[in-house]
Amino acid sequence: NPRPFKIPLISDLKPYPFQKEFYAASKKYKRRFLCAANRVGKSFSEAVEVYYHLSGLYPDWWEGHRFNKPILLWAVGITGDSTRKVLQKELFGTPMGKDKDALGTGAIPRELIDIESLEQDGNIIKIAKIKHFDANGDFDGWSTLEFRSTQQGEHVLMGATVDYIWLDEEDPFKSMQIYAQCVTRTATTGGLITITATPENGLTSLVDLFMKNDKGYLYFQNATWDDAPHLDEETKKELLASIPEWQHEMRSRGIPMMGEGLIYDVNEAEITVPPFE
Repeated sequence: NPRPFKIPLISDLKPYPFQKEFYAASKKYKRRFLCAANRVGKSFSEAVEVYYHLSGLYPDWWEGHRFNKPILLWAVGITGDSTRKVLQKELFGTPMGKDKDALGTGAIPRELIDIESLEQDGNIIKIAKIKHFDANGDFDGWSTLEFRSTQQGEHVLMGATVDYIWLDEEDPFKSMQIYAQCVTRTATTGGLITITATPENGLTSLVDLFMKNDKGYLYFQNATWDDAPHLDEETKKELLASIPEWQHEMRSRGIPMMGEGLIYDVNEAEITVPPFE
């Protein structure tokens, strides 16, 4: 795209292969799940995609879905605190919404944010307007970014039609109900849903739904420490030494825990064999 001005940092991003593969899947799949290890950059990765969709400023290497108009996008966390400290920080660069000078140091460049119209509650940013550009690089309106959290239940997601929903981490109690609401919210628009999570809650109904999908409508991708070049071998060893053994597969490979725990602190892979007659 022609650029109306110099977009810093994110325009020069060279995605890891696992990120590029996940982005590209959005062209075919409306609902994707990135089930990832800790520290691989899953939240930052999706914050970058959110920026592309809100602004319409897709990079030359982009092969995924493209929105050709301003959109309504929800970024949804589990609690208000985690939404502010993770999603808001990744997208705007700071969890402190009152720090106006820091806004624009995250995935969304400051030049695109309507700072004056931000709807806030203290340090929490609730609604923001982001400039959107058409395929020719011309400004064609404002996308709307809304932050929400699911701690108060699925009703916080009712009553709107949305173009794109980003769910960061799984609600430990109502993940399927939350997901079902998101499907309803995007049904009219033909919108997209993206889930980024480390499977700390084990093999939940939602993880199982995506992992066992055989209808061709859902996309599931795993990302491990080996997919993240910024994690060197010494860092991996240090992290593993600080994590209980029964959590190693989940923390390092994004594999849901199935039966391991404080009582039976054994990696399932060590006691199972392939199916046999």
